[in-house]
Amino acid sequence: MKTVTPEAPASAERHPERGARLIDRSRFAALFRDGARTRALDALRVHQNSDGGLGNALEPDLRGPGTQPLPVEVAFRVFDELDAFGDPTAHYDAA
Repeated sequence: MKTVTPEAPASAERHPERGARLIDRSRFAALFRDGARTRALDALRVHQNSDGGLGNALEPDLRGPGTQPLPVEVAFRVFDELDAFGDPTAHYDAA
């Protein structure tokens, strides 16, 4: 069985710095480095469409620009992680 070494967190932090998307780097910073949660929410808004839904590769395997259920699920995960369900982006009004 492997154990977590004292160097493991620093090694894990280097991974997003080397190639992760802005939203992933911002989430990491907000969750593990006392980064601004607003920065992660701003990065999430980049994926919002004019209809208020989400798309635009928020889920990396779904690159289409249109509003899709899977990117909405990813956004809910982000809102939950950041305790940000009060953010206006979380309140989609299809009307």
